[in-house]
Amino acid sequence: MIFYHYTTRDALDAICSEGLIYGEAPYNDRRVAQAVNLTTDPDPTGHGLDLGGYIVTEEHSLQLSRSGWNVPAGTRFANKKEARISLRLSLSDPKLKRWRTWSRKNCDPGYPARLEEAAGATPQKAKTWWLYFGTIPPDQFLSIDILVPE
Repeated sequence: MIFYHYTTRDALDAICSEGLIYGEAPYNDRRVAQAVNLTTDPDPTGHGLDLGGYIVTEEHSLQLSRSGWNVPAGTRFANKKEARISLRLSLSDPKLKRWRTWSRKNCDPGYPARLEEAAGATPQKAKTWWLYFGTIPPDQFLSIDILVPE
């Protein structure tokens, strides 16, 4: 099956030499598992990446804190919509898990819905989310597309 991973242009050199290694699958606000975030959606919008490049204002920081998120004013969100890596993985790979299935079994109650809402994801977008609990080597990449010009 074809999957996509979105990232910054700055991360591409390391990814091309080491593979996809880093990512987070949160259990709650304090604890995360290491997993590469993937989607079957070739469009990066609506996956929680839409604030890329945005600098948090004082007002937005206060709004976020009311929702339980501690994001200080002045924080710049990385633009992970700059590049898209296309790759192929077998659905039978035991390290590959659907986000919704994994999160309902492993996350605190209500946390998956809270994350999906915070990402601005529609149910259709969240259904495309997958996690990979391992390293995806560069030889599994089909293509790397720059989506946002410098």
